[in-house]
Amino acid sequence: MAAAHRVAEGFARCRVSVGLARDALLAWAQIHVHGTHAVAPTPLVSRPSRAGLPIARPVLHEERRGRSPQRLPQDARAMNAATPEQRLEAAGHRLPATPQPRGHYAPFYLRPVADGSSQLAISGQTCRIDGVAMEGSCEPGQALEPARAAAQVAMLNVLAAVAAACGGALPSHLDVCRLRGFVRSSADFTAHSAVLDAASDVLCAAWPEAPRPARTAVGVASLPDRAFIEIELDAVLPQLAGHDPKVHA
Repeated sequence: MAAAHRVAEGFARCRVSVGLARDALLAWAQIHVHGTHAVAPTPLVSRPSRAGLPIARPVLHEERRGRSPQRLPQDARAMNAATPEQRLEAAGHRLPATPQPRGHYAPFYLRPVADGSSQLAISGQTCRIDGVAMEGSCEPGQALEPARAAAQVAMLNVLAAVAAACGGALPSHLDVCRLRGFVRSSADFTAHSAVLDAASDVLCAAWPEAPRPARTAVGVASLPDRAFIEIELDAVLPQLAGHDPKVHA
């Protein structure tokens, strides 16, 4: 019986050795896959085997700090994205098609200045999806979410016009001087700023490092097609190579 027990214990130790070798190989692969992010060999932690003997496995970075492994938070993914469009997509937004003027005006105007940059003015953009306005009016006591969703749509339409002014893509840097938001509402509605905060959040998602612009929030009785929101933007663009600033109809 003692001999049989020694044989069984020997097989168990062999399995432990195989497990250790396998987990060490996984740790080596983890270090080399992460490249410069790994500055030291990944430590190992023991877990019990079927034979009651410890088997090591690599410790994840989150576990080393006392947290369970998880995906990168959405806001962190947005910060790490390379372009404003990618940051918007990471935040759950996507640029629509360039808005078309609904009158005798241009969607944007670019004016060159002496230092090579350009002043950019974006015409008022309402909360249209595929050309159809999101209708509504803010009333005291009603939920703000429908109006805030409309403010996000209006801001995305503004950014689509910015992209059109820059040749089809949002610039890596945009110095927004002022936002003007017009909120269709009753005379006794007072939460205009809370509604327009949703539009400012979209702007911040695209350029998280940019300073906050000045902003005006105005309640109005009527907007085109009974839309909830209309937003204007004034900004300064860096020098645009090969772009001729002019009025675009």
